[in-house]
Amino acid sequence: NISWPAMTAPPGDYLIQVNCFSASGPTNYTLDISFFGMTYTSSGEIQPFETITYGPLSGSKSLEFGIINRQITDIVLPGETNPLGNLFGGELLARMDRACSIAARRHSRRIVVTASVNHVAFNKAVPVGSVVTIEAKVSRAFKSSMEVYVDVWIEDRESQVRSKVNEGIYTFVAVDTTGTPVKIAQIIPETELEKQRYEGALRRKQLSLILSGKMKPSEATELKALFVEK
Repeated sequence: NISWPAMTAPPGDYLIQVNCFSASGPTNYTLDISFFGMTYTSSGEIQPFETITYGPLSGSKSLEFGIINRQITDIVLPGETNPLGNLFGGELLARMDRACSIAARRHSRRIVVTASVNHVAFNKAVPVGSVVTIEAKVSRAFKSSMEVYVDVWIEDRESQVRSKVNEGIYTFVAVDTTGTPVKIAQIIPETELEKQRYEGALRRKQLSLILSGKMKPSEATELKALFVEK
């Protein structure tokens, strides 16, 4: 419960972070914030070693307050590495899949299943002892499926500077308790990166449908636009 009087806070936008330092399992939380005469409330479930960022706190009714980003931070242990002392690729994929599934489940508020892994790039090795941060966010929602973009970072022990080592694109489908796909809410991209990934998601979906024989190339208008000169 946070009370933030106008007299003690300078003007501007602020972010609130919720951290879970327990390794025992998911924890429920509730936010109740008073800021510049406005009240912001939210609740949910947070996973072990996860950071959830809310914002913006601006005192303006025109800006919607909500979850901006989610991160899962963990360390690489010796038992998770190959003979070179680097994190197994399969172990990293599993961590990415879990982070993406959490993002997809929270957006859809449904059971979600992994439909495909559309792209993974192992740009750098992740040495033993590295602090790994995984950021997953729904880049676009369709009828019942979601594309989730995930970025992986490691942190230098001394400088604490982060460097990107991996990224991936996962597709999840929201289902009911019988496994039947269900309709989900759409998203509205806000930042330039979100807009870029949002627009690319449709082209990636069309390419996937063409390769699986579920769409004719002539029907993929957005994908064709990349190869047609204006």
